[in-house]
Amino acid sequence: MLNTQANRIREMVEHRPQVQFPGNEWQWYQEWDQVLFFHWQLDPAEVTPLLPPKLRLDLFEGRAWISLVPFTMMQVRPRLLPPLSFVSDFHEVNLRTYVTNGPNKGVYFFSLEAGNAFSAYISRRFSGLPYERSAISREAGQYDVQNPRTGNHLRVRYTPGEAVKHKTELDKWLTERYYLMLQKGDKVFEFHVHHPEWALQEPGVQEVDISYKLGNLHLTHKTVARTHYSPGVKVIAWPQEIIHV
Repeated sequence: MLNTQANRIREMVEHRPQVQFPGNEWQWYQEWDQVLFFHWQLDPAEVTPLLPPKLRLDLFEGRAWISLVPFTMMQVRPRLLPPLSFVSDFHEVNLRTYVTNGPNKGVYFFSLEAGNAFSAYISRRFSGLPYERSAISREAGQYDVQNPRTGNHLRVRYTPGEAVKHKTELDKWLTERYYLMLQKGDKVFEFHVHHPEWALQEPGVQEVDISYKLGNLHLTHKTVARTHYSPGVKVIAWPQEIIHV
C-alpha cells in the first residue's frame, strides 16, 4: 500500500513516449508542492564558465537559460519507509541551468537552499547535491528567502493565475526535465526522476524582489524573461549513476 501511488506514477508515460527507465527500482518518493519558476535568458558565454568542465550547456534556439525555483518538498522518503515530517517536509529554492550529456537533457544545480537545517544536511549527505541552510518562509501566495551566507534573497507575492492551455516549446523545454546532473571530482553523475506532466499556470506577480549573485552574473527581478507556477507534481527518483569518468 505504501508504494501503490508511486508505482502508478511510473506508469504515467504519455508525456514521455520514448522514456527508458533505469534497470533497477526507483528508490525515493517525494512531492514538489506550490512551485514557482523564474527564468532568465542569457548568452551561453556567460553561463558556460559557471559549469564544471565535463558538463555541456543545453541551449534553446542558441540561448542559455537559468531558473530560480522556490517550492516545498513534501513526503520525501525512501522506497520502503514512511515519511518523517521533521525531515521529509521543507521549503526549498534551487538555482539551475540546463545541460545535456547527449541523449539526455537535464538540469544542473548551482545551489539548493533548504529551510530546514537537518533536511539540508541529510539531502546533501545522501545525494551529494549542494544543499545548504537558508531562511525560507511560505504562506499562501508568498515566499520569503534570505540566505545569510551569500546575501541572496527572494521576496514574492503572487496569485497562481490562469492555466497554460497551450504550452509553447519553450514552456516544455524549461520544465519537462527528468535528469539531474552532477560532477564530483572527475566523475559525472546522473539522477533519473519521473513524474506526471507539469500543470502550468501564468502567475500574477503583485510584488517581487530577487537578488541572486552567481559568479559575475547578478540575477534580479528586472531581467526575468518568463515565469511559471504549478500546484506541483508527485515524483519518483532513482539512485545516481555514473555517466562519464
